[in-house]
Amino acid sequence: SNYVPALALQIRLDLQSGKTGEAEKQAQALLGKPGAAAEARRLLGEIRMAQKRYPEAIAAYREASAQNPTEASVFGLFDALMASGQAADAATLMSGWRDSHPQSRLAAHALGEAWLALKDVTRARAVYVELVRVDPKDARAHNNLAHVLLQLGEPAALVHAEKARALAPNQPQVNDTLGWVLVQQGQLEKGLRY
Repeated sequence: SNYVPALALQIRLDLQSGKTGEAEKQAQALLGKPGAAAEARRLLGEIRMAQKRYPEAIAAYREASAQNPTEASVFGLFDALMASGQAADAATLMSGWRDSHPQSRLAAHALGEAWLALKDVTRARAVYVELVRVDPKDARAHNNLAHVLLQLGEPAALVHAEKARALAPNQPQVNDTLGWVLVQQGQLEKGLRY
Protein backbone atom coordinates (compact mmCIF):
# COMPACT_ATOMS: atom_id res chain seq x y z
CA SER A 1 0.00 0.00 0.00
CA ASN A 2 1.06 3.61 -0.53
CA TYR A 3 2.02 4.42 3.07
CA VAL A 4 4.98 2.00 2.93
CA PRO A 5 7.32 4.38 1.01
CA ALA A 6 6.45 7.24 3.39
CA LEU A 7 7.09 5.05 6.43
CA ALA A 8 10.35 3.78 4.88
CA LEU A 9 11.45 7.39 4.39
CA GLN A 10 10.59 8.21 8.01
CA ILE A 11 12.59 5.19 9.20
CA ARG A 12 15.60 6.33 7.14
CA LEU A 13 15.31 9.88 8.49
CA ASP A 14 15.15 8.52 12.05
CA LEU A 15 18.21 6.39 11.35
CA GLN A 16 20.16 9.33 9.86
CA SER A 17 19.35 11.52 12.86
CA GLY A 18 20.52 8.83 15.29
CA LYS A 19 17.06 7.74 16.44
CA THR A 20 17.91 4.06 15.96
CA GLY A 21 15.41 2.83 18.54
CA GLU A 22 12.55 4.69 16.86
CA ALA A 23 13.66 3.46 13.41
CA GLU A 24 13.75 -0.11 14.67
CA LYS A 25 10.32 0.17 16.31
CA GLN A 26 8.82 1.48 13.04
CA ALA A 27 10.54 -1.24 10.97
CA GLN A 28 9.28 -3.96 13.33
CA ALA A 29 5.74 -2.53 13.02
CA LEU A 30 6.10 -2.55 9.23
CA LEU A 31 6.96 -6.27 9.35
CA GLY A 32 3.37 -7.06 10.28
CA LYS A 33 1.79 -5.08 7.44
CA PRO A 34 0.59 -7.07 4.41
CA GLY A 35 3.01 -6.85 1.48
CA ALA A 36 5.56 -4.83 3.43
CA ALA A 37 7.70 -7.60 4.95
CA ALA A 38 10.50 -7.52 2.35
CA GLU A 39 10.85 -3.73 2.66
CA ALA A 40 10.74 -3.97 6.47
CA ARG A 41 13.51 -6.59 6.45
CA ARG A 42 15.60 -4.45 4.13
CA LEU A 43 15.15 -1.49 6.46
CA LEU A 44 16.14 -3.69 9.40
CA GLY A 45 19.25 -4.54 7.39
CA GLU A 46 20.02 -0.82 7.06
CA ILE A 47 19.51 -0.37 10.80
CA ARG A 48 21.82 -3.31 11.61
CA MET A 49 24.46 -1.90 9.23
CA ALA A 50 24.28 1.46 11.03
CA GLN A 51 24.77 -0.43 14.30
CA LYS A 52 27.66 -2.40 12.74
CA ARG A 53 25.79 -5.63 13.61
CA TYR A 54 26.83 -7.24 10.34
CA PRO A 55 25.69 -10.86 10.87
CA GLU A 56 22.18 -9.59 11.69
CA ALA A 57 22.29 -7.19 8.72
CA ILE A 58 23.25 -10.10 6.45
CA ALA A 59 20.35 -12.19 7.78
CA ALA A 60 17.85 -9.33 7.30
CA TYR A 61 19.04 -8.58 3.76
CA ARG A 62 19.02 -12.30 2.85
CA GLU A 63 15.39 -12.56 4.00
CA ALA A 64 14.47 -9.38 2.10
CA SER A 65 16.20 -10.65 -1.06
CA ALA A 66 14.52 -14.05 -0.78
CA GLN A 67 11.10 -12.39 -0.57
CA ASN A 68 11.74 -9.68 -3.16
CA PRO A 69 15.15 -9.54 -4.82
CA THR A 70 15.33 -5.81 -5.54
CA GLU A 71 18.53 -3.95 -6.37
CA ALA A 72 18.35 -2.28 -2.94
CA SER A 73 18.16 -5.57 -1.02
CA VAL A 74 20.88 -7.24 -3.10
CA PHE A 75 23.26 -4.27 -2.77
CA GLY A 76 22.46 -4.03 0.95
CA LEU A 77 23.41 -7.68 1.30
CA PHE A 78 26.57 -7.08 -0.76
CA ASP A 79 27.61 -4.17 1.50
CA ALA A 80 26.91 -6.21 4.64
CA LEU A 81 28.96 -9.14 3.33
CA MET A 82 31.86 -6.85 2.40
CA ALA A 83 31.70 -5.08 5.79
CA SER A 84 31.89 -8.43 7.58
CA GLY A 85 34.90 -9.58 5.54
CA GLN A 86 32.95 -12.08 3.43
CA ALA A 87 34.20 -10.81 0.07
CA ALA A 88 34.00 -14.26 -1.58
CA ASP A 89 30.27 -14.50 -0.78
CA ALA A 90 29.84 -10.89 -1.91
CA ALA A 91 31.55 -11.69 -5.23
CA THR A 92 29.33 -14.75 -5.75
CA LEU A 93 26.21 -12.70 -4.98
CA MET A 94 27.18 -9.85 -7.30
CA SER A 95 28.29 -12.23 -10.05
CA GLY A 96 24.82 -13.78 -10.01
CA TRP A 97 23.12 -10.38 -9.95
CA ARG A 98 25.28 -9.20 -12.84
CA ASP A 99 24.43 -12.30 -14.88
CA SER A 100 20.75 -11.36 -14.67
CA HIS A 101 21.41 -7.59 -14.99
CA PRO A 102 24.29 -7.36 -17.50
CA GLN A 103 23.76 -3.63 -18.12
CA SER A 104 24.15 -2.68 -14.45
CA ARG A 105 27.30 -0.60 -14.10
CA LEU A 106 26.65 -0.48 -10.36
CA ALA A 107 26.85 -4.28 -10.23
CA ALA A 108 30.05 -4.27 -12.29
CA HIS A 109 31.67 -1.74 -9.95
CA ALA A 110 30.59 -3.77 -6.92
CA LEU A 111 31.96 -6.96 -8.45
CA GLY A 112 35.27 -5.25 -9.21
CA GLU A 113 35.40 -4.06 -5.59
CA ALA A 114 34.86 -7.63 -4.36
CA TRP A 115 37.59 -9.01 -6.67
CA LEU A 116 39.96 -6.30 -5.37
CA ALA A 117 39.15 -7.22 -1.77
CA LEU A 118 39.92 -10.85 -2.66
CA LYS A 119 43.19 -9.73 -4.32
CA ASP A 120 41.96 -11.32 -7.57
CA VAL A 121 43.53 -8.66 -9.79
CA THR A 122 42.97 -10.67 -12.98
CA ARG A 123 39.20 -10.72 -12.54
CA ALA A 124 39.16 -7.13 -11.25
CA ARG A 125 41.15 -6.04 -14.31
CA ALA A 126 38.63 -7.70 -16.65
CA VAL A 127 35.71 -5.91 -14.94
CA TYR A 128 37.35 -2.47 -15.05
CA VAL A 129 38.62 -2.88 -18.64
CA GLU A 130 35.03 -3.64 -19.67
CA LEU A 131 33.68 -0.67 -17.68
CA VAL A 132 36.05 1.84 -19.34
CA ARG A 133 35.44 0.26 -22.76
CA VAL A 134 31.67 0.77 -22.43
CA ASP A 135 31.97 4.22 -20.82
CA PRO A 136 35.34 5.95 -21.35
CA LYS A 137 34.17 8.81 -19.09
CA ASP A 138 33.81 6.61 -15.98
CA ALA A 139 36.42 8.17 -13.67
CA ARG A 140 35.89 5.59 -10.93
CA ALA A 141 36.53 2.72 -13.36
CA HIS A 142 39.69 4.39 -14.69
CA ASN A 143 40.88 4.99 -11.13
CA ASN A 144 40.30 1.38 -10.07
CA LEU A 145 41.82 0.06 -13.29
CA ALA A 146 44.92 2.17 -12.55
CA HIS A 147 45.10 0.47 -9.12
CA VAL A 148 44.83 -2.98 -10.66
CA LEU A 149 47.38 -2.26 -13.40
CA LEU A 150 49.79 -0.88 -10.81
CA GLN A 151 49.50 -4.13 -8.82
CA LEU A 152 50.17 -6.05 -12.04
CA GLY A 153 53.21 -3.87 -12.78
CA GLU A 154 51.70 -2.59 -16.03
CA PRO A 155 52.87 0.88 -17.17
CA ALA A 156 49.35 1.67 -18.51
CA ALA A 157 48.41 2.36 -14.87
CA LEU A 158 49.61 5.93 -15.42
CA VAL A 159 47.35 6.46 -18.47
CA HIS A 160 44.26 5.42 -16.51
CA ALA A 161 45.25 7.38 -13.39
CA GLU A 162 45.71 10.51 -15.52
CA LYS A 163 42.42 9.87 -17.31
CA ALA A 164 40.62 9.50 -13.95
CA ARG A 165 42.14 12.79 -12.76
CA ALA A 166 41.12 14.58 -15.97
CA LEU A 167 37.54 13.34 -15.47
CA ALA A 168 37.33 13.92 -11.69
CA PRO A 169 40.04 16.38 -10.61
CA ASN A 170 38.41 17.09 -7.23
CA GLN A 171 38.15 13.48 -6.07
CA PRO A 172 40.77 12.86 -3.35
CA GLN A 173 41.02 9.13 -4.12
CA VAL A 174 41.74 9.92 -7.79
CA ASN A 175 44.55 12.29 -6.82
CA ASP A 176 45.90 9.71 -4.34
CA THR A 177 45.97 7.06 -7.05
CA LEU A 178 47.74 9.32 -9.54
CA GLY A 179 50.31 10.35 -6.94
CA TRP A 180 50.93 6.73 -5.91
CA VAL A 181 51.27 5.54 -9.53
CA LEU A 182 53.79 8.31 -10.25
CA VAL A 183 55.81 7.46 -7.11
CA GLN A 184 55.74 3.73 -7.95
CA GLN A 185 56.88 4.50 -11.50
CA GLY A 186 59.87 6.48 -10.22
CA GLN A 187 58.48 10.02 -10.60
CA LEU A 188 58.74 10.79 -6.88
CA GLU A 189 58.73 14.58 -7.04
CA LYS A 190 55.80 14.75 -9.46
CA GLY A 191 53.93 12.10 -7.48
CA LEU A 192 54.22 13.98 -4.19
CA ARG A 193 52.30 16.92 -5.72
CA TYR A 194 49.14 14.81 -5.57
